[in-house]
Amino acid sequence: MKAIQFFILICILVSCKKENIYYYANNKEIKDSPVIRFVDAELKKLDIDPKKKNLKIHTTLDSVSYQTNLDTIRTKVFELASKDNSIPKDKALFDEWVREKIIVVDNKTAKVVKFYSTFKNPKFDRNDLNMVGMKKLINMGSILSQHPNTEIPEDDLVIYASAVVPSDSSTIKENAVNFLSKFKINHLDRRHYNLNFISFPDAIKIFQTFNRNGIYKEPFSIKSISENDNSLYTHKEDSISIVSPIAAKTIQNRLDYYKDHHYRISDSQVKNTQNLISFGVPPSYSLIINDGKYTYFIYVAGAVVTNLHKKQSKMIPFTWMKRIGIHYYNAIRK
Repeated sequence: MKAIQFFILICILVSCKKENIYYYANNKEIKDSPVIRFVDAELKKLDIDPKKKNLKIHTTLDSVSYQTNLDTIRTKVFELASKDNSIPKDKALFDEWVREKIIVVDNKTAKVVKFYSTFKNPKFDRNDLNMVGMKKLINMGSILSQHPNTEIPEDDLVIYASAVVPSDSSTIKENAVNFLSKFKINHLDRRHYNLNFISFPDAIKIFQTFNRNGIYKEPFSIKSISENDNSLYTHKEDSISIVSPIAAKTIQNRLDYYKDHHYRISDSQVKNTQNLISFGVPPSYSLIINDGKYTYFIYVAGAVVTNLHKKQSKMIPFTWMKRIGIHYYNAIRK
């Protein structure tokens, strides 16, 4: 009898243990699992275990959904690709395997104001990208942080904007290691850029620093955390100068040149953006856009499985992926 009573007591205690509660900026509760996974990843950066339970996490995220806009873009891409025979005429497979992830950060405050992801299955979710795509931007920043008046070719970013770079130029030099350490990016494999991966927010903060006159602010999505109504964490703003204003201006000019001479998108589509950079290899593609007020990170995985059993797939053409990135930007810009 005592054993049964003890068992019942344990069940009651377990049932009374609360789960963590996540809130958008307007105090609406977050129910979307990819958003919760994103916040959990940010919790770990603060050395707070998401499994701790009994936590109330208040975020900076907007609760507004852009689902309809994004679905419209996806439908348009599917129709165009189907006509071109690039992918199978199976919308279910297309929707199952084409995935997007979007992060929007306020340039002034560094708040993550929007996070959107269609990676419902954690198994296929991506939280990082190969650093080789940002190699030229990192190298330029590392040189100018030490020597701000260095002459940088106007087309410097255009040459190796993709992930295809000469192997002999991809060793991570000491000045780049020191430069990245200022962004709290450490423990690098210095043999080659493509042996290293950085998180999406890390990619944003490097790009955004150059657009903030060389001032670095850590993008943040967690405003405060409480445990049993006791304050556990409150965000404190911190900023440091990474490069001088003159060096930041040089990089912005090179980014502007990249947009105008490499991106191959009509002026009508990118005229509202100050600068951008794109990188990636099939089947994934990333685009970071600064429009003055916000920085947008747009990641698209464009592999469509044509036969699950044979593990066969086709990819959305890379030139299309560039256009798709701009379409997403237009659909979700604040």
